[in-house]
Amino acid sequence: MRPAEERLIPLLLQIRNDLLEARAEAEEESRLNEVFRTADAIESPQLRSEVLTAFVHELIVNHVLKDSLAMRVTAIARVAVRIQRHVDAALAMQLALLLAGKLESLGDEEGAVSLIDQEIDSAAGGSGDAIVWRAATAMRLRLLVTLQAFDRGNQIVGAYELDERREADAFDLDILVNGAKCAMMVNLQDAAVQRALFAIERHQRGDASRRDSKWLDDVVPPTPTARIYLTAGEALRQARRPLEAINAFQQGRRQAVRDSEAHAAAFCLSEVGITWELVGERARGAAILEQAATEAERLGDMKSAARWRKQPVIGDDGALDLAGVNGLAAVAHALQVGTPTEEHERIIKTLIKQGKADGTEVEPMARNLLAALYERRGDTEFALMAVRAAVDSADRLQAAWLALSLRSNEARILFKASAWGDAKRLSERVLDDAQRLWDEADASEVRQVAISAASNAAEIALVVSCIEGENHKGEPWPIDPGSVRRISDRTRARSFNRWLELVDWSRGVGMPEVENAICSLISADLAVEWAAQGGQSMNLVLERRDQAARAVVAIVESTGARPPDAASSVDDSDLKLPADAAAIDLSAIESGVVCLFAEQCKSLRVLHIPWERPQRTAWRARWSVAWKAEVQRLGLNRSDLRAPTLPLDEELPVGAGISPTLEALYDELDRDFVRPLVDALGEIVERLIASVQAELSFIPLWALTRRRPALSLSLVPSLRSIGLLASRPRATDGTSVAIGDATGSLAMVARECELLTGFLRLAPTIGALVEAMPSARRVHFAGHGEFDTDNPYLSGLVLKASHQPPQVIATGTFGCGRLTIPGIFARLDARNCELVTISACSVGSPRDHAASEFTSVPTALLLAGARNVVAASWHVHDAATTVQMAHFHAELQSAKSIAAALATSRQRLAATSRDEAMRILGRQDVLPDGEWPFASPLFTDAMIHFGTG
Repeated sequence: MRPAEERLIPLLLQIRNDLLEARAEAEEESRLNEVFRTADAIESPQLRSEVLTAFVHELIVNHVLKDSLAMRVTAIARVAVRIQRHVDAALAMQLALLLAGKLESLGDEEGAVSLIDQEIDSAAGGSGDAIVWRAATAMRLRLLVTLQAFDRGNQIVGAYELDERREADAFDLDILVNGAKCAMMVNLQDAAVQRALFAIERHQRGDASRRDSKWLDDVVPPTPTARIYLTAGEALRQARRPLEAINAFQQGRRQAVRDSEAHAAAFCLSEVGITWELVGERARGAAILEQAATEAERLGDMKSAARWRKQPVIGDDGALDLAGVNGLAAVAHALQVGTPTEEHERIIKTLIKQGKADGTEVEPMARNLLAALYERRGDTEFALMAVRAAVDSADRLQAAWLALSLRSNEARILFKASAWGDAKRLSERVLDDAQRLWDEADASEVRQVAISAASNAAEIALVVSCIEGENHKGEPWPIDPGSVRRISDRTRARSFNRWLELVDWSRGVGMPEVENAICSLISADLAVEWAAQGGQSMNLVLERRDQAARAVVAIVESTGARPPDAASSVDDSDLKLPADAAAIDLSAIESGVVCLFAEQCKSLRVLHIPWERPQRTAWRARWSVAWKAEVQRLGLNRSDLRAPTLPLDEELPVGAGISPTLEALYDELDRDFVRPLVDALGEIVERLIASVQAELSFIPLWALTRRRPALSLSLVPSLRSIGLLASRPRATDGTSVAIGDATGSLAMVARECELLTGFLRLAPTIGALVEAMPSARRVHFAGHGEFDTDNPYLSGLVLKASHQPPQVIATGTFGCGRLTIPGIFARLDARNCELVTISACSVGSPRDHAASEFTSVPTALLLAGARNVVAASWHVHDAATTVQMAHFHAELQSAKSIAAALATSRQRLAATSRDEAMRILGRQDVLPDGEWPFASPLFTDAMIHFGTG
């Protein structure tokens, strides 16, 4: 043995011993340099290669492949690859791939990536075998996806796509699939779709061969066929191309069936069902998911079957499955019903790790659950750290909707810690983000998370704004009415306010093409909301909405018209209140009701009424019971009411301690809500214009008149809409028209119309109403109205018509249709109309839905141009309504306002004797019993005024 060889062997043995004993890592570089200098002194290249390669082989076979300690394997692998590169760069690249696979199997994905980086980025790595380089790139990219390093992965794919060594083979296919995933996660939808579709093209052309690289197939396994199509479907779905996504998932299912991959086939089918559900086709989606679940059951995959059926997932051992979303649900339930334990914390931290490894939203959701656990323990500081980590995780995943909810939760924790300033600032950021996401979203179904988070943030901001005291720093904290006003403007009836602005602006510019374009845009918006709420297919309505939006932009540019700025601020002078009127904005929060008072030439005032949400919920339940009990006490039946669907026959769930009388409920309401509100209102206010958050819309506002009998009431969708409605020009002339019952089932409608002096009687058809509306100053509708609790956009008026959804839909009466909210706006030109009176059931009811809009028939009529609407908040009595309408129209001749006329008419209704009612109605068989047949609030408190007139 020559001197160089004699010196080399001890050096190599020393390095091996240091590696095995984890010593002298800092001296590794100098020792390797000494090895390389000594090896280079060996004259025979073959001998030099044999010695070093034999040493590397001994390290790999005897140590690396047998070792289970990732840190030691990483250290040995790093040295082995460097030594191998010194004599054979191509073999070093192959060795790096083999060792990276070993590290991956030990859970050290970061070490595996570092090892591949070391070779690919070395000077020798760029000159090796192109197929090995592609395999290394594919493996590195797969590991980066596992580590959720999507930004870096996307950069690597971008560089790969420009590299001359790129070639159409199976590694290229792997890179395209994982590259699409990276692009999706960094919100580059176009790149994701392009790569995913290119991967499908590669697969379908059959040019993705492995080129006899069997060992590479073992190290870098081929991408399953189904995953190619699943990735493409996911990319298309994220890019809002749902029908193409469904097609991709279906192609994947066909390929999986052809390849006898039954599990993959069921999974692809489930994605088809999920996508149909996401676009609103819930029934179709549910049926497909049931089919997928049935296939999973046949395969023994009970977990997937339960998941697709939205059922609890049970593990193989009979216990709850604690992985992923199922684990989150199980721990969340345990925290709700019990005390946090160390086992709960362990499960959550396991879920965090799993979610991070999988690159799913389980990680931020689990971190948020950890914050809840710390909260339960009273560890506010730890809770804040956990929820902030959850926000960071959601931001990293580009999960904007989830991040919004998590920030809202962080604001809540800050508020509970009395960090009011921080809570308020964060809540305002949530509102800003919610507005941005709201603007980007296509339909209210998509907006639900944003609105939920915004509602929570608004509630926190409202509470902070009406607190007076000291914060956690001991600093004085004053009540801030201006902040309450800004929150109301940002969260209440936003779409309605914007539509109202655009409608009135378009009608004022004097350009028919502008007016028509705006009308088409709002009609398209309403159709989108109708479809989203009703679970209809979204594709066509969204396409029409996009076309309408583009048409508006084109017409505005061509005409030079300038629409109002949607972001313009609103000051108190825009309310345009009469001198004797006050406006009030009622917002529901957990601890009570926030009341914002506004009066002309006075500063805003805020009152917090401590009527807590559980109390309100319980009162509402008792109110429903008492209302139905009152119907039975009065001996009413369906034929007495303009309400064909009233559930009069169901058993009344009256529990112990619950009084089934309206009088008792009004007394309770007076104590908890009315008295403090009226006391704060002041004595000079004669008229109250209220904006009521839909959560509070169940409150019978006429209860205020028990303490202030002369008070008149009006409802508006928002404070901002007061000024918009008051700015409309008043109609000075026009016709008065009455339209009756299309079904022929209401006994008193004909008499009601007879009593209307000066009104022209129209046939009860949609065509007659549409034709008469442009010149009508007053419109009186006496017939059936229907309120749809599931989809408020389908609420409307029953008239004779053919069905043309969504504007006119079927009813229970042959030959009749329901003119819905979209139909009212699209077909009725009410700009000349001073007053529309709807003498029908329930159409004044609003519903709090995902878009946070006061969605009702009156708001649709206001949007169509009417200045004022009178409608019922609940089912009305046929005879009582006829009597009240006679009083109401008589009072209109001399009353100060429409609201005042309605207030007086309800007083007169309560005081109407049996004899007087008989004279008005011309019969007595329709009257309830008693000398004062209509004294019950069930009759007097149904009708409400909408508007400012």
